This record gives sequence, C-alpha cells and structure tokens, in this order.
Amino acid sequence: MKRQSMKWKSLALGYIADIVTMTHKFVTDLLRVVCPVERVQLGVMSLLSDQPLERYKSAIAHVHFLLEVELDKNPATLNYYFNENLEKGRQRRMRAGMESKVFGDCKHGEVIRLDDMMQNHPMSNADHVIQDLHDILHSYYKVALKRFADSVRMQAADHFLITGSKTPLTLFSPAFIASMTPEQLEEVAGEELTVKRRRVQLEKEQKDLENGKKILK
Repeated sequence: MKRQSMKWKSLALGYIADIVTMTHKFVTDLLRVVCPVERVQLGVMSLLSDQPLERYKSAIAHVHFLLEVELDKNPATLNYYFNENLEKGRQRRMRAGMESKVFGDCKHGEVIRLDDMMQNHPMSNADHVIQDLHDILHSYYKVALKRFADSVRMQAADHFLITGSKTPLTLFSPAFIASMTPEQLEEVAGEELTVKRRRVQLEKEQKDLENGKKILK
C-alpha cells in the first residue's frame, strides 16, 4: 500500500500549496479593492499579523494528518464499493486466459468445463493466497484513493481555506474593524502627519485672514 501511494504526499501537498497561494492572492486583491490606499492596506495586514499564516499552516497540517491516517494506520473501510471491486477483480482473474474455452448454454448462460478451469489455474495454495491478497489490496487502493482525494478537497482546502467558519477570508470583517481601538484606527486610517500639519497651517491662515477682515471693517 505504501509503495502504491508513494506519490500521494507530493501530490496532496502540492495541491494544498496551490490553494493556499490562490487564497492569499484573493485576500490581498480583495483588500486592495476595499482599501485603495496602500498605507491602509499595509496597516490592516500589520494588524492581522500572523493570523493568515496560522490558518494556512492549519490546512497544510491537516493534509499531513490525512496522510498519516491513510498510510500509517491499519487499512480499513466500510465502503461497500470495496467488496464490489474485490468481486469484480476476482471474476476478471478467474476469466483471464479462459475466454476461448467459455461457451454459451441457453439454460445457464456462459459456462466452462471443470477440467479446463483446473488446467488454466494450476496454482498452489500459497499462490492462491498471494493472488487473493493482491486482489484485496487493489480493491482497497481504489477506495482509499477516492476517499483521500475527497478528504483533501473537502476538509483541507474547502473547510480550512475557503468555506469554513475560520478561513483566512473571514479575518477582515466588520467584527475585526469593531475590535480596533481608536489608536489603531488612527494609525491605520488616520491622516498622514504631513497632511495634519498642512491642515493645521491652513486653519491658522484662515483664522488670521478672518481676524484681518474684521479689523478692516
């Protein structure tokens, strides 16, 4: 099983890395639209700190968890497709090499003589066990592969990064804005120092002009 699934780790981690990259790009693009001023963008990202990174790490850690469950634990499944695949595999094996000796019978369908069957399967008990184990592994692998792929897609990608209640997409929200202190709001969205100085200067000039106007009257 481990030999057959050697590429699972690289494929799964490569997939989740792509989803993380796309998610982060979406978050930054969305923030750029919501906050056109670059200084505000940088301020928000600074306040968010490492929270997006922690959620990306959680998604990757879950992929490692799924890999451990599938590859390091005892193989097990309740999926009825396992038995169905196993039966189909055994039937294919039984029919292999005997197609030319199968003939139709109007009462019983396709049949084969017992002597012909024994001649085509001169295997020892040990060989039968080996072949049976191979059929079991092959059937289980098909079920496990589909289960693992769906788990990575639905849990690591969707739940942790896209549709879950604690994805990176939920970080920049009204609740986040409401939690900011006045000092933080001023630092992120307040006027720049040069603008403040210019505004104070203009207000002073305006006041001086108004005083001068009163004197002239």
